[in-house]
Amino acid sequence: MRYALYVGFVLVAALLITAPLTAADARNYRVVEGRQYQILEAKQLYIYSLDVLVRKGAMERSYFFSVGPTGDIKPLTIANLKNAYPNNHRFHDNLDMAFKNDAALTRFDEFHKMFKVNRLFEASEQ
Repeated sequence: MRYALYVGFVLVAALLITAPLTAADARNYRVVEGRQYQILEAKQLYIYSLDVLVRKGAMERSYFFSVGPTGDIKPLTIANLKNAYPNNHRFHDNLDMAFKNDAALTRFDEFHKMFKVNRLFEASEQ
């Protein structure tokens, strides 16, 4: 009886110890209309990626964003970002100065450990 109780206790302890490690390694997703968007960053602007079929058998990674965790998911473009914040003219100006095209919006700031577009947004709110 004591042995079974000891084994049960050890198993529960092992599960509790490893649970946070596996949860930290798991990727987070948001499912909208049957599409599973991977959450790359959860700041004021949520940044997502989704592998999209572009031609027969070829997949391409596309990037999206939403304002907050429940906002509409839209393609990550300069125009869509400006439309999401129509009155934040400082953000508009920063976007125009920092990014030459939509593809540049996916750059990551290694020093601040965040996407550059989110860093620009934070700077425009100060």
